Amino acid sequence: MIEAAVAAVGADQLRLRAVVSGLNSNALAALPDVQVIETLPEGIVIEASRYRVFTRLAETIIASGGEFVEIAGNDDILFTTITDSPDPGALFSFPRQGNPGYRNLMLIPMARLGQTLRTLPPGALEHIHDY
Repeated sequence: MIEAAVAAVGADQLRLRAVVSGLNSNALAALPDVQVIETLPEGIVIEASRYRVFTRLAETIIASGGEFVEIAGNDDILFTTITDSPDPGALFSFPRQGNPGYRNLMLIPMARLGQTLRTLPPGALEHIHDY
């Protein structure tokens, strides 16, 4: 039954596209697992692996001065953080089962992603959700 359901919906795409501004195409192409697709007036289109790899890549891009204009077509982005106490700005915060701390669901406009991630404590970013 699971196999039939997966066949009906299709397999997950393992790569995604994003538009990045603030860095040149050479700097982006030098990053591991990044393919530069094209340059648009609003930024450079890149393709990279999804999931944990993308989250760590996004941290690198933002730390290097890049900004995300778009990730997988999204204007708003959901990401999770792990903190010692609930984040008052979170959409939802809940205690982690079997681990200390709280998981916080954060939903913000894409334009604020870089600024927001730069203010997080080191190691607080858990995952950027690209759907």
